[in-house]
Amino acid sequence: GNMGAQSSALAEVKMHILNFFYVCLNLSPILLPATGYSMWRKGGIRLAICVAAVVALDILLPLRKQGPWLWWCKSTLAAVGKLSYHRGTVIVETEFDRQKNYMLVYHPHGLWGYGFDLIFEAIYKKTGITIVSAGADAVFYVPLLRRVMAWWGLTSVSRKALLKNIALPYPRNMLGLAPGGIAEMFYGLKQEQLVLA
Repeated sequence: GNMGAQSSALAEVKMHILNFFYVCLNLSPILLPATGYSMWRKGGIRLAICVAAVVALDILLPLRKQGPWLWWCKSTLAAVGKLSYHRGTVIVETEFDRQKNYMLVYHPHGLWGYGFDLIFEAIYKKTGITIVSAGADAVFYVPLLRRVMAWWGLTSVSRKALLKNIALPYPRNMLGLAPGGIAEMFYGLKQEQLVLA
């Protein structure tokens, strides 16, 4: 009853916070310089230097290459909030064989792959598979976003990386891909979205 409603409300708040966080990360090439400049103009030179130091550290420290960081993925999972907010359901009917490799194709991409975590969580709960996803190399040039996306398991969409990632053993034996990519990000879609595996 009441505890379930509170739990759903908290999950929805978490979803909105994470959506805001993700949008800010995508806008970091604009927000970081603007914030640094604004701080510098208002006499906050130390804060401006801190912003520059965070960006420099992000660029200098190597990215995580071992696939999804499970602690981060679980901590930032917004699936429960999305399902509650949109009154949705994710049904995984396919029986996945741990000895086989799979490619999960997500369409349409949309401005961001909003439903990826819904699908990833449902498949993880059913099978233990931690899906490795591939995305545009341009993501790896955006400060802070690149690091967070690597923590979520994003890898390059290059031919070499795709061939490597599609052959990984269990529990990383599924590769997630949105084939429409950047070009498809700005297309509108009014129909229901179905993901077939």
